[in-house]
Amino acid sequence: MRRFKQKGYVLILAVIVMMVLIYFSAMYLNFFSAEHRIAMNGEQKLIAIEAANAGIEDALYYISTDKTWSTGLSDVSLPHSGAKYTVTFTKSSTVPYSTNNISGSSTVTGYNGRQVPAGFIHIVSVGTFGRNSDVEEALLSGGSTSYFTVGTFIRENIAISGSHFFDSYDSSKGTYSATATTTGGDVRTNSALASSVVFSGYADVRGNIIAGTGGSAASTLVTNGVINYKGFSTATPTEFTFPSPTVGTSKGDFKVSAYNVMTLSPGTYDSIDIKGASVITLTEGDYVIKGTLDIGASANIKITPGSKVRIYVLGQSMDFSGSCFTNDSQIPGNFLIFGGPNCTSVSMSGYGNQYVGLYAPNAALKISGSMDLYGAIVGKTLDLSGYSFFHYDKALGNTSSSGSASSGTMTIKSRW
Repeated sequence: MRRFKQKGYVLILAVIVMMVLIYFSAMYLNFFSAEHRIAMNGEQKLIAIEAANAGIEDALYYISTDKTWSTGLSDVSLPHSGAKYTVTFTKSSTVPYSTNNISGSSTVTGYNGRQVPAGFIHIVSVGTFGRNSDVEEALLSGGSTSYFTVGTFIRENIAISGSHFFDSYDSSKGTYSATATTTGGDVRTNSALASSVVFSGYADVRGNIIAGTGGSAASTLVTNGVINYKGFSTATPTEFTFPSPTVGTSKGDFKVSAYNVMTLSPGTYDSIDIKGASVITLTEGDYVIKGTLDIGASANIKITPGSKVRIYVLGQSMDFSGSCFTNDSQIPGNFLIFGGPNCTSVSMSGYGNQYVGLYAPNAALKISGSMDLYGAIVGKTLDLSGYSFFHYDKALGNTSSSGSASSGTMTIKSRW
């Protein structure tokens, strides 16, 4: 009988031991499963992060070829892992989005409240793998300087009288008639002082009036007559810089006073003075003028088709009259005129179609006549009269002093 009891105790003990072993085995398996899930989740998270970073790199590639790129990337799959990334420029309150402010004139607010200054791009890439996702961000600067971020940009006072029209288009995407828009024809000043911007007569500004920080529509802007504009805003004043052309051995003064047809080669000149009914063709390259530039009413400067011509005036003044420029490519970025720090006066009284970018931030600009100006102007002050159409070419916002698109020189300023 005692033997049976002993066997019963052994059986009970064996059952208890087995239950304990089963319990600890289950605990171990549960622990192992949890650890496995954590490890898998961590691995998937890392893959999602790598996918988001791949989206940043992919976006950088497209921006390096076109700084105005805003097409975006949707659910791009990585070949080995199957993870995906998305970069969108569509503004949303629920989906992370990117902001391209490369051609902007003031700071804008992007995703998650990020401040994106003019000339910068905020890239936001979302990577996904399994149930995991990750958001990576990068703030890019525009690289080389663009001198034409606004169609009409004046450091101080603006006085506009007569009848004028301001709008924008993009020569990199087509002709004016194909790409003209009812926005983007901004008129901007760095000044916030009272009466810094005065309109008299008639003006149709298909864009904004922009003043320096602290300005107001009630004080800074004065309108006498019929003035239409999209809105009034303020922006942090821009510091203007000057390109640094290579000044070589001077070829002396170039002067033509009577009818002549000839070609002028690039180089450094003491001055250029063209009068009479002369037609002077400029070939591709840089023309550095140590003194003044003067084009008479009947004279004409012609740009060789397909060429990029830059004129740098280091002297005190420029004077243009009549239909002085012929840019057959109809691309303002192919013909840029820069006034140096000592250039304090630019006079332009003409007519016809002028395709040009004019940058002279230390100069008093006096523009009159009847013309269609395709491109952009920058000066210290502006006295605009007569009857004219100003068509800002947004492609100039992506153009450096070399006349080429500022591609391949993007700089990552921050990463999150």
